[in-house]
Amino acid sequence: MCIRDSINAEYMGDNLKSEMDPSIVAWNRIVDEFLGQKVEEIQPIIQKEREREEKKQEEINKSPARTEEESVQIKIKLAELEKKKPVPPREPDPDECCGSGCQVCVWDLYTLAVEKYNDELAKWNEMVEKAKS
Repeated sequence: MCIRDSINAEYMGDNLKSEMDPSIVAWNRIVDEFLGQKVEEIQPIIQKEREREEKKQEEINKSPARTEEESVQIKIKLAELEKKKPVPPREPDPDECCGSGCQVCVWDLYTLAVEKYNDELAKWNEMVEKAKS
């Protein structure tokens, strides 16, 4: 059963007459127009999805095939790097700051530690990307 027949059965039910009946011809024209509009709306989306899938497949095809030994070595490197991943600094508790405007406040030290952590994390991410390639 085609989509038009399904729609006819759904909306016309037992009142379905001969396809030559003028009311059925008009109804079918409306259904065909509706379906045509929907297909036209969906077509660009389908095309974009196809292009995206083709691009993904091209990327997969471009990447060099690795032997199982190479894959194992990469996994080992990544596991070793995971152990060296920088740990974010602990945020000071609110009661750790005395609030008297110290020259070197715990929040100043925390800010410096976060900056250092972000730098180390960026370097670590670069090493992980290198290990993957």
